[in-house]
Amino acid sequence: CEVFGPNPPRKAGVFLWSRDGVRYRATPEQMERIRAEESLIVRRAAMEYPVEQLRLSATNIARQLTMFGPDDLEFGQRLVGRGDPTLTQISARRPGLTAVGEIVVYLSFALSILLLFTIRRQLRPLEVAAVAIVVIGLLANAAICGILSGVTDRYQARVVWLLPAVAIFILLRIRSESGPADTTPA
Repeated sequence: CEVFGPNPPRKAGVFLWSRDGVRYRATPEQMERIRAEESLIVRRAAMEYPVEQLRLSATNIARQLTMFGPDDLEFGQRLVGRGDPTLTQISARRPGLTAVGEIVVYLSFALSILLLFTIRRQLRPLEVAAVAIVVIGLLANAAICGILSGVTDRYQARVVWLLPAVAIFILLRIRSESGPADTTPA
């Protein structure tokens, strides 16, 4: 790469947004050539190594299905500036908040699977269809993101919350139909 030489940044955020990123290092002519050649480079690389690409795509899909916590969220950063924004750290990082969020996300997802398995015989056809659509959506999102971009927690996190939400709605329906518990003393 004529912009970075043999050692380009490995993280997308650094490559795109840092002061030493491609936007600040490349000339306008270089940026136009990068944009024009981007899809050609990707297609040729995939066709040159199809077996490796299929293996990597399958691995990325599997990884994307299991990575959906807030791990790659950057708290305290903001795009600053109007015409040419820069990603800037404006407050301290919060690793504790990320850890709590990680526990909540994965635990709620696991509990929703357990709940749906437990109440599977009480599901109505429409609820089964809703769960199936969510599962298909999770698989499709993982495939699209795993094949077309790098594996990143936030990609699956955009849709993974749908399964706990559907599970909660189904549980509320079941509880409302069971009626209030008899609390009169015997």
